[in-house]
Amino acid sequence: MASNPIVSDPISIAKPPDAGRLGRLRTALGAWQPFTGGGIAAFSRASLARTLVFQVLFALGLSCVVVWSVRLAWFPPFFAALGKLPGSDAGIRQGRLDWPDPIAVALADNRHLALVIDPAGSGGLGRAADLQIELRRDGVSLHGLFGHQTFPYPPDLELRLDRLGGRAAWGAWNWVGLAFIGIATFSCSVVLWWTTAFATALPSWLLALVARRALTLGGACLMMAAAWLPASLVLAGGAALYATNWIRLPGLMFAVVAHAVVAVLWHAWGFLRLPARAAAKKVDNPFVPSGTANAAPDRSKKKNNPFG
Repeated sequence: MASNPIVSDPISIAKPPDAGRLGRLRTALGAWQPFTGGGIAAFSRASLARTLVFQVLFALGLSCVVVWSVRLAWFPPFFAALGKLPGSDAGIRQGRLDWPDPIAVALADNRHLALVIDPAGSGGLGRAADLQIELRRDGVSLHGLFGHQTFPYPPDLELRLDRLGGRAAWGAWNWVGLAFIGIATFSCSVVLWWTTAFATALPSWLLALVARRALTLGGACLMMAAAWLPASLVLAGGAALYATNWIRLPGLMFAVVAHAVVAVLWHAWGFLRLPARAAAKKVDNPFVPSGTANAAPDRSKKKNNPFG
């Protein structure tokens, strides 16, 4: 009987996954996320345009959260105060408050903001909110966590505070105020990010030289600018927690400080993830034949004395 030929196993052995595939994918994508040390380090090799795109997206997100938080926390007292304005003629004219009753009265308040009319400046109403705005005869007084400060009215200010005029003024200017807050948040964030990036670029570059890390001066600037991106989420979270009554004003101040600390820590994390600087290649002597430039002299052979 003829023996059956050896048939090879049709099932091939699966090859292990390529361990470097994920690394090559990250290299191809470039800087695509700022949430890890490796992601921050990748921004040191990114283009300025890519960094600016990420900054615009994060700054817009932070601005939207701040505007939403202000509207949620501070706008309800203004809405409530509109219904308590007097029906008679009242307002601010030629730098002075014209109010029919000299007794201090609280128009509206919540745990974030209190609105008070105090023409005589008696200060009879204590502060219960984080910020108390008092309209006095000659100026507006702000009472808050850091004390109080009074500002005089502009001489040319004309503001109606009767029920009809107050509603009209509020309807015309509240969205302008929100737009101003959003633009100010966006602008201040970007200015802060780039100011600290330029200020820390040279020290980071010098430290990279000492630590033998691959980092250029421009890359150090971009890496610090990227470190503020995850930090902005901490500030946005603090604003949202404050608006939803989870934290008070001291907690919001802590979030402001914490977001700066996060930026420093993420920058340090990215610095530690920088690749090592490649060693300089030794250049061969062009006047020596190839293969003999770096060869050590052979001292094993004894030279003959030409005079002996």
